[in-house]
Amino acid sequence: MQEKKAKEDQGVRDASQIEGLRLFSMYPEKLPRPR
Repeated sequence: MQEKKAKEDQGVRDASQIEGLRLFSMYPEKLPRPR
């Protein structure tokens, strides 16, 4: 059960990171530059 949860959390993290990069590439002037 714990393993499945950890996998889901990792997926959510990856998805939000991808979404952030997508938004950043669309609106670079509106967002802080990612480190």
